[in-house]
Amino acid sequence: MPLPIEDVVKAPGPFPDPETFSSSHSSMSGPHQYGDVVSFNILGVNQVLLNTEKAANDLFVQRGNHYSDRGIPTAMAECISKGRVTALIETWRKHRKLLNNVLSSAATTRYEPSIEIETAYTLHDLLSSPDRFSDHIERYAYGLVFRIGLGRSVRSLDDAFFREVLTTIDEGMLAFRADKFACNIWPH
Repeated sequence: MPLPIEDVVKAPGPFPDPETFSSSHSSMSGPHQYGDVVSFNILGVNQVLLNTEKAANDLFVQRGNHYSDRGIPTAMAECISKGRVTALIETWRKHRKLLNNVLSSAATTRYEPSIEIETAYTLHDLLSSPDRFSDHIERYAYGLVFRIGLGRSVRSLDDAFFREVLTTIDEGMLAFRADKFACNIWPH
């Protein structure tokens, strides 16, 4: 829940020039003059700049659970949560933890055999039909994700399962577009 406006403490930052609507200070002077966290306004939109790795780690890692309720477009939230937003947040946290474990630098060495297999398929495809370069690279990218994430190989972009997954993703992405779902731009 947002804080009442009188309880919000504004982060330090340069004052905008009313004629240009931009800061009169260069971004390089920010860390020295204003500190690790700087706030400034661009055309009426507040921007927050984290100037140091320590500030970024403190905000995103140390306080991650407190700030992990980032909003998603209303249409997508309704599709995913079916009205149960609290359960969605807990599920999101579990998924974030899983992805962090799966994508850590230590975990990626486990994927080398899959990368080698998909690379061999791709090199064979490139040698067989170099004119379809883009298709082969696309198949490689999806093939690697499917092999690691789903344990399934994608040998062709025409694979029925693969096409069904892509169609589902495309339809889901429509929920992020304001021109498809007006509830994404009007507050609810």
